[in-house]
Amino acid sequence: MPSAGPRGGLTTKIHRAADAHRRPLAFCLTAEQARDAPGFTQVMARLRVRAAVDGPEPGRT
Repeated sequence: MPSAGPRGGLTTKIHRAADAHRRPLAFCLTAEQARDAPGFTQVMARLRVRAAVDGPEPGRT
């Protein structure tokens, strides 16, 4: 019987950064066997945060 890949199948990891409302800000995909550090570095490199123009949001100090 031919092998279709590693035991358990082929999988990927999704690494993402989200805001306080769980909305995605940036993400990347890596192979399951990859460690988390490369995914973290890629997500952080893709993350863009807008600067506040008029100061903090209402209700925040």
